[in-house]
Amino acid sequence: MTTHSPSATTTFVDMFRRYRWGVYGAWGAMIVLLVIIEGGAILLEWETSSLWQGFRWTPQIVLLVCGVMVATISTPIYIAHGVTRRTAAIATALYTAVTVTLSALIMVAGFVAERGLFNVVGLSQFPDGVDLVASPTAIGATFVEFALLFLLYTLAGVTIGIGYYRLGALWGTVLMVLTSVPLVAAEAWQWRMSLVSDALPVLADDVWATGALILVVLSTVMGALCIAMVRTVEIHNK
Repeated sequence: MTTHSPSATTTFVDMFRRYRWGVYGAWGAMIVLLVIIEGGAILLEWETSSLWQGFRWTPQIVLLVCGVMVATISTPIYIAHGVTRRTAAIATALYTAVTVTLSALIMVAGFVAERGLFNVVGLSQFPDGVDLVASPTAIGATFVEFALLFLLYTLAGVTIGIGYYRLGALWGTVLMVLTSVPLVAAEAWQWRMSLVSDALPVLADDVWATGALILVVLSTVMGALCIAMVRTVEIHNK
């Protein structure tokens, strides 16, 4: 009798279901908290700017932790139950792509909704910085920015998790430190892009595209590392 291992699609669906409450529960909590805090600030007539922008730290950390859990818990379980390493790697890639895309869409939708509220009450959403939703082009750029940022954090989590699982505490810690480098670079670019513009010989108008290219390269390298490590990981006997 021949048995077939689960497909990448089946594994992805199961992975999505496992982590949906953690990821989207965090988004729901963010939205509720934003409504309470921002509504209170408006009722009290406080001069406030975008609070949603500050809330983006929560999904980044959640996605980082989910990446660690996918690498250290879900992947070994799938492989132990007959899922091939290649299938597990593909399912992880699908999960990452869908999750960061949905998260970026929620982030952009939050900015747009907040913009509508601020327009109604006469407040400025971004008085001292770049207007992230000033036009359809700006909205598209903001979506790409946060999708890449969330992707990098998710891949960092997978890399850290599989590094500890496969290499042990010492080399896993070394890999974690190295993994923090692209995250710091991403944050430096995301916050006004000044460090990137100062460090690179590019025109000011090209800074956004250059920063996006940097994140694409970093994400590609880290993604390739994740896939390679997942496809060759050994399952530890408990």
